[in-house]
Formats: sequence, C-alpha cells, structure tokens
Amino acid sequence: MRTTIAILSVLTLAALAFAGPKEKEIIPKSSKGWPITVLSKPFHVGDHTMKDFANPEAEGTEIRKKFELDTKLIPSSVYVGVWVGDLVTRNDNDFKNGSYQTKLLLNGKLVQVLNRKLSGKESLKIKKLVIRVDRKYLQTGMNELVIKAGGKSGNLDDFEVHRVIIDRNFPK
Repeated sequence: MRTTIAILSVLTLAALAFAGPKEKEIIPKSSKGWPITVLSKPFHVGDHTMKDFANPEAEGTEIRKKFELDTKLIPSSVYVGVWVGDLVTRNDNDFKNGSYQTKLLLNGKLVQVLNRKLSGKESLKIKKLVIRVDRKYLQTGMNELVIKAGGKSGNLDDFEVHRVIIDRNFPK
C-alpha cells in the first residue's frame, strides 16, 4: 500500500513538472506605447455554438481583461476601439425589449451599452465601434475592461469580438 502511494506521488510530481509552469497573463501597459492592445484575436462571447464564427464554441459570457496605466498623468479622455461581428443592433426587437444589451465596463462602472452604437441589421461583418471614455472611469495603475453579453431568461446574445484597443487618439 505504501509503495503504491509513493509511486502515485512520484508520478503526480512528474506529471506536474512535465506540464511546466502555468502561462502568466501578460498585462498590457501604457508605458509600452499607445494604443494599448487589450485583445488581438477573435473571442466568441455568448452561450451557443455558432458555426460561422472564427471560434464556433462560446468561450465565455464576458471578456475580462486587465491593463495598466503606469503613467502619472491620465489623459482627460481615451478611446476604446472594439471590432465586433454579429452583435445585435439597436434596431433589433430583442434590444428594444431590454434583452441582448451588451455592456462595456471599466473598473466595474458602466461606460456604454455597445448595441446603441450599431444600427441596421445584425451582421457577421466586422464593425468598428469607438467609445470616448472620460478619465473618471480610469485609474493610475491596474484597470479592468469587461465586455459582458446581454440577455434574459438564460439566453445570451452570441457575438465575436475581434480586437479591443485603448488609445489617446481616435483609433484608425
């Protein structure tokens, strides 16, 4: 019995050593230059499989990313650029009835309901949303950006965020 436990312990330690250390999340910083890239690859937000997305399986109901403003002087405002596809627009009945309202938060404070920035019909075509953000939503040091899918009755809007940046200037 003791031999079996000892062998299992050695095997467990060997497996942990083989797996190596967990990848450390790299926190983007303003001192590395502007714009600050918070997300650079497609992320499927929602709760369903969408075969036409770059990532068909939902990766989460929200995107939660940290970034650091390691400067003593935070600009009076910054711009958040969000490249998104298949987000319900403000013209959609599901948005109008209070469902499917996707929120952008900075440090826990609501900045914008992203659907309000889109008109027309919902489309897989990637659209750039630009949100001007007052410095009152930011702080020197660590900050957190969240894009949270909206929905009611456990059914969330599925959409793909392709890129998110924060910049002192209007994103191109």
